[in-house]
Amino acid sequence: MNRQVIVRYDRIENCSDLAARVCFTDRKFDWLPYSQIAFPANNEVQIPEWMARDKGLPIEKVVEETPEGEEIATEFKHLISGGRYTVVFPNDEWRTLRIKPSFRDAQNELMAQYLCGPDNDSMYKGFAFVKGDQISIWRSFDNEDSKIVEALETLVKADDKSEYGLNYAMRSGNCYHCNRTLTVPASLHRGLGPICAKRM
Repeated sequence: MNRQVIVRYDRIENCSDLAARVCFTDRKFDWLPYSQIAFPANNEVQIPEWMARDKGLPIEKVVEETPEGEEIATEFKHLISGGRYTVVFPNDEWRTLRIKPSFRDAQNELMAQYLCGPDNDSMYKGFAFVKGDQISIWRSFDNEDSKIVEALETLVKADDKSEYGLNYAMRSGNCYHCNRTLTVPASLHRGLGPICAKRM
């Protein structure tokens, strides 16, 4: 049985667009997708039970199994995980943000980027750090579009951020976590591919 469990990690380093190198001790680490890392709650991460036992990691708790496609670890729904989110405003304007771990050596800190430029599908520019519900706008942020900051504030304050992930998926046709193309209706309706849905 491939049960999921919650364990604690020491730090995160060497981040890429899709995953982070999670260090459990100085000698035990693994690359994990952002959806498994519970930013910023108590340095907790959700991993398969076999991985925890293989590394000799103390298990904080076992995650109850849910039917395929349903969310797991729902206590983390209010936390931002790495991915792309589209916030739609009442006047039908929208802004798309990408959230990823910060390039600074700051524990549990994330970086926010906004979709911009002539390539309005994949060109993102950083503008803020996020830690918990705290937002720090960069001094170098010179975009006069106030909706960008408003979109980030809306996302950070939301109880369930998957709504904005679904907005991104419906507009782009891609998974809001890994950005791969969604090819079946069930995946498109939840905004996640089958692999990411099991991890989120």
